[in-house]
Amino acid sequence: MGELSKTDLSSAVVFIPGFLGTEIYEEGILTKKLWPVIDPLLHRRMALNINGEPNTDSKGNYLTYPGDVFETYWPFLGGHNQTKIFLDALRNAGINVVKVPYDWRLDLSHKNTMKAVENGINYALTYTKGKPVTIVAHSAGGLVARYYLLKNPDAPVENFINIGSPNLGTPRAMKSLIMGDNLGVPILINAICKKMVRNMLSVYQLLPGERFVNVYNEIYKDFNYRTFYYDEYNNITDYNSTKNYIENN
Repeated sequence: MGELSKTDLSSAVVFIPGFLGTEIYEEGILTKKLWPVIDPLLHRRMALNINGEPNTDSKGNYLTYPGDVFETYWPFLGGHNQTKIFLDALRNAGINVVKVPYDWRLDLSHKNTMKAVENGINYALTYTKGKPVTIVAHSAGGLVARYYLLKNPDAPVENFINIGSPNLGTPRAMKSLIMGDNLGVPILINAICKKMVRNMLSVYQLLPGERFVNVYNEIYKDFNYRTFYYDEYNNITDYNSTKNYIENN
């Protein structure tokens, strides 16, 4: 269940983080955190099977699973605490914050993820005394919220605030699949990252759609794309060539 700030006021925000925004753990003799950590050997163990699901034990339980939503990460590399700053601002304004952890590796409309959103909303309702709540979602979390609201149009949600969500997709998902993405952290290894995301359905859901490519086709002449299109980037100028490039790499 998500964490709530302690306040007597009846306003509540359900916060759904983006891709990578939830801890991932591995069950075993000792429970081990796989994310966020700087250890390529642990990152390998976040890979999913060919069905886009975590491996299971003899009882069918997932061996890797989500933990809590984290608000700061990489503190030893300077840290990123934008999430904490944002959520603390809400808390300081007297707003209860319910964080919705989910497994960002899975299909963004996965039943477990939809259940996590439902649980978060229901938990927030105990603070609003049954009044509709507000969902604030960041990045891929906006797609999670959208899937949930489309499936549950009568959900007790008054406002949906979408922050930086890739509604038309993001070229960064292409980079992850084609050559790997070390997320700007030099110690991470692109080749391992590429293998790690290969069966993550969420990454495929984040690929640019036809509308994105057709509207922003000039972006394919941008400097950043030369880093992973190599010598072929000049030939990738529309949706079909983009689709073919992904399928062949």
